[in-house]
Amino acid sequence: RKREPENSAGMRRIGGGENIDVTAHEKNNEVRVQSEGSMRGTNLVIKVPQVANSIKLSTINNGGIVVSDVSGDLEIQNTNGYINLFNISGSVVANTVNGKVLVTFKSIDPKAAMAFSTLNGNVDVTFPASFKGNMKVRSDRGQVYSDFEMTPDPSQPKTTKTVKDGMYHLNIEDWVYGKIGGGGPEVLMKNMNGNIYIRKAK
Repeated sequence: RKREPENSAGMRRIGGGENIDVTAHEKNNEVRVQSEGSMRGTNLVIKVPQVANSIKLSTINNGGIVVSDVSGDLEIQNTNGYINLFNISGSVVANTVNGKVLVTFKSIDPKAAMAFSTLNGNVDVTFPASFKGNMKVRSDRGQVYSDFEMTPDPSQPKTTKTVKDGMYHLNIEDWVYGKIGGGGPEVLMKNMNGNIYIRKAK
């Protein structure tokens, strides 16, 4: 509940400042749905054809994104909230700042590169048992777990050296590289605080 201002003592709040503005535009078979200007959270439930060429979703501040049972290329962005994608066919690029990233694939596009990242939260992705990919994985303060047999890539960590005002700065990007199923398109998985799970569908 919102805290009532002191000068409203004894009065009943009737409302105000909570208008909801939702717009939808279609042009050339592309639909844009937006919600803005509301002082409170707004839940949008959007039904799309099960087979879609491209779906882009984004939200900011304390909102989660949930997608299920669709096929196509998904691009999902969040700022403070989770991303849950279930029974997906196609490819996914999913990024949030504070929240978990949970994805379950029914099937994947064997030619598409994908990426899954968050700053604070677990990255948990379930791939089909037939999955093939070149993995690039990094968790700064967590662990990486996998059901798949991963062949490590002996690549050395990338080192960058810069010099400024007589000071040397050395940056080492320590990623885990490996191949699953003999390799395929690049799959990037990254977080700072949390674990990374690469699961095989049962």
